[in-house]
Amino acid sequence: MRLGGRPGVNRRPAGPREDPLVVLLLPRALEAFALREQAEDLLEAPGVIAVDPAPLPYGAVGRLPTPLTAGLAAAQAARLVRALPAARAR
Repeated sequence: MRLGGRPGVNRRPAGPREDPLVVLLLPRALEAFALREQAEDLLEAPGVIAVDPAPLPYGAVGRLPTPLTAGLAAAQAARLVRALPAARAR
């Protein structure tokens, strides 16, 4: 089914919905984050998780060759996906 007649935009099938999950993407480790108190307040809410940044700074990633950055992005995505089921179990 297409939404609004736009190609490539599909509707999701209706079905049971899970509780929402909020992912807080931290620019640095929580302990070093300038807005740590606010982030910790958010983390007390149900369904909120925090994800630390990749170990390699974003500025350094921008200077790497594209094939290498694609691999790093895939590794970062896999790390995030592994963290999500654990967050759902809380």
